[in-house]
Amino acid sequence: MQVKPTWVRLSVFGAVMLVTSCTGKNPGEPCAWQDSGFTATHDCRMGSFCLRSVSCPGGKQVNYSRCVSGQCSLDHPCPPGHLCVRYSENVSYCIPEPVCEEEQRSP
Repeated sequence: MQVKPTWVRLSVFGAVMLVTSCTGKNPGEPCAWQDSGFTATHDCRMGSFCLRSVSCPGGKQVNYSRCVSGQCSLDHPCPPGHLCVRYSENVSYCIPEPVCEEEQRSP
């Protein structure tokens, strides 16, 4: 049995990681979760997260269901036109401002 050099094994691993990180949906695209009962996965790209719902600044809960990338905080603000909304106690993400504005206008 021939053992491949470490660099060959690492390059194969790197290629697999590159392919898997390039598949999936981009930030801003609609997303979905698959739950087997033991594990849950989403269809966003690696490094992104499928944000199901968020708490808008006015306190209203909004069903968002889109891929997001990167977290925000006071030290890492969102770009213009986006809000930093709370997802959980320690995690916040940037979403477009109109998401919360549209929800506030609804009856």
